[in-house]
Amino acid sequence: MAWSKCPHCNGGYFELVGKEPANAAYKLQFVQCSSCGAPFGVTEYYNLGQLLKKQEEAVADLGQRLRSIEHSLHQIAQAMRR
Repeated sequence: MAWSKCPHCNGGYFELVGKEPANAAYKLQFVQCSSCGAPFGVTEYYNLGQLLKKQEEAVADLGQRLRSIEHSLHQIAQAMRR
């Protein structure tokens, strides 16, 4: 199996380094050569799947709270009609 090599120094070890490029809205993860620091690739800094899952859970929690409030308001309205 052939391993990837750095196109700059021919090194074979790489690392992820989080950086915020100038004028960027968010950080990126750079895959770079451990020996010379030459960039090899770029990926997102945050795990978008995980962030979306957390947002989905937060929305579900808000929905449950709204249903609880709606139920309480319904009970109050019934008590006031009596």
